[in-house]
Amino acid sequence: MEAPDSIIGPFTLKQFGYLVVAGVITFITYYVMPWVVWLFLSAASIGIALAFAFVKIHGRTLDQITVSAIKFMLQPKLYLWQRKPQEKEFAVAEAKTGPETVKARLSGQNLVKDLAEKLMTAKLPIPNKESGRSIFGEKQERYVELQRASGEKELAKKVDF
Repeated sequence: MEAPDSIIGPFTLKQFGYLVVAGVITFITYYVMPWVVWLFLSAASIGIALAFAFVKIHGRTLDQITVSAIKFMLQPKLYLWQRKPQEKEFAVAEAKTGPETVKARLSGQNLVKDLAEKLMTAKLPIPNKESGRSIFGEKQERYVELQRASGEKELAKKVDF
């Protein structure tokens, strides 16, 4: 980012202009207003001029912030907010009971045997590769957890078409 050129001493033209305007206001009010009013107006004008000349907030000068604030206040505003439901997807497998079934699932021997048989006998790629079945061969039911606007959570069965 380029630094603005210093025109008059260490001041840029804009900074010098703010200080000159404050000086002119102070000079005019000295001859027109009573001493107490002059003191108040000159302190206010010099303070505002110093703020506009030297204050930067997040890299933006005070005059840029003032112009942005005025534009914001004058433009019409439309606020829209729609809450999106939170979805969590998880699968619930249909359980088969029995110690032999559990042992076969945990060992994975039946799965390996079935896969080897399909690879050796099939001419085409393995059918139903992405059918939604689990690694153990059962069809999995999919559920989605929905949260209502009241905060109540509910499970719903997910159906993919």
